[in-house]
Amino acid sequence: MGQEVLKTVDLVKKFGEFVAVNKVSLAFTEGERTAVIGPNGAGKTTFINLVSGQLFPDEGKVFLNGEDITTLSAYRRVRRGLNRTFQIPSVFKSLTVEENFEIASTVSQKNQADYSDLAETLGLKTYLKTKAGVLPYGLMKVLELGMAILSSPKVLLLDEPTAGLNVGEKERIVALLQSLSSRMSVIVVEHDMDVVFTIARRIVVMHRGELLADGPPEEIAQHEKVREVYLG
Repeated sequence: MGQEVLKTVDLVKKFGEFVAVNKVSLAFTEGERTAVIGPNGAGKTTFINLVSGQLFPDEGKVFLNGEDITTLSAYRRVRRGLNRTFQIPSVFKSLTVEENFEIASTVSQKNQADYSDLAETLGLKTYLKTKAGVLPYGLMKVLELGMAILSSPKVLLLDEPTAGLNVGEKERIVALLQSLSSRMSVIVVEHDMDVVFTIARRIVVMHRGELLADGPPEEIAQHEKVREVYLG
């Protein structure tokens, strides 16, 4: 068992009378590859937003490396080693791919050689001088993932990284995730079960804002309640 890097304690988030996340407590260790799955409306993205600082909980705490980061802004969480991607790519569309990488690299003070190599791995090297806003959707998602990796996070949160991608783009994302440092913890919200069972060594299942199951893929695949409400 690796060292604990991220922990949530009894997280609660309500939108009016609707409880999107209800008393969710989870701990993640260094280098762990975790997928968070569940039906639409299960609270997966809200949970990621609470962890990353896009939302703040009504109750509960978030800890990163033992530090209470519950009230810290998303930017300060990035500085402490927690970064994320979004369902809809969040990049600087008016800037070139190279300039996007330069901005991301300033977080961890990396140099051009580092992101040049990454751009080649991502299939973006020929697009370095291209404005990010004119990239095909799939390449824009690949760029966003590359920017997140360049910040050298201890914990990387990915919200549906392969949604809307073609087979080749999915394979590139999966290969990249499998090649990441063994010390980086990755938490992926994903609907594509082929992707989930390829990259995850642990699967957390949410349903109606609560934890339904938590375990290795082979256990989750046979979990009766999970099969009933989600896997079919």
